[in-house]
Amino acid sequence: MNWNELKQFTQARIGLERCGHSVSTRSQLEFQWAHACARDAVFETWDAEATEQELGAAGMQTIRLETQVSQRTDYLRRPDLGRKLKEDSEALLQLKQPAVPHRLVFVMTDGLSPAAIRAHGAALATRLSQTLADFIRGPKPLWILAPFGRVALSDAIGEKLKAEMVCMVLGERPGLSSPNSAALYLTYRPKVGNSDALRNCISNIHPPDGLSYAEAVHKAHFLVAEAFRRKYTGVELKDESASFRADLDDLN
Repeated sequence: MNWNELKQFTQARIGLERCGHSVSTRSQLEFQWAHACARDAVFETWDAEATEQELGAAGMQTIRLETQVSQRTDYLRRPDLGRKLKEDSEALLQLKQPAVPHRLVFVMTDGLSPAAIRAHGAALATRLSQTLADFIRGPKPLWILAPFGRVALSDAIGEKLKAEMVCMVLGERPGLSSPNSAALYLTYRPKVGNSDALRNCISNIHPPDGLSYAEAVHKAHFLVAEAFRRKYTGVELKDESASFRADLDDLN
């Protein structure tokens, strides 16, 4: 099997053209272009208001909050501030707390790739809300939109709302082949101070080259169902969604 045949199985840079002892000009320019795309994805601005309108039009309840970060450079330099809400946002969340705590709350943030949320945020939110409807307590799924957030922000929000579980959608750190990849983080019994070992992550969501929406949501459905059944998420909860799907196919 030659390099051209192997390239169909990966987006990695393999079998690069050479010119003498160096890579070809075309390969070098392609690399520089991919690196520029990744940098642009990090510094893009997420239009949270536009996303909020899309989700509202799709029948979802939304709340827009602010972290303790106000600009992208601070977000990159101070990860700790992206894990905390501003005081007025905490007060707003307290006012929005229902009499009966939410069972499952959704959080969306731009993370390290606003481009990913622009490309996939609304579509993922719609599919997640539909597929996980049975786990939502209340007439509408609740989506918290918070620009400049880190993964652990979901702990602060979930704990404040006394949610049993939180699902976060965010833009992943861009790579040279995937500047607009999104991820899902699932945390049972969210609380400030949780470690990443207590979460499950579904990453590399960026169709058509990465994980499809359907596959990502299928995995999320399996993990959420198992989390509520077993009362935990994290390293002890394995993604066995493939066998879960096979079992369903056998029943059908």
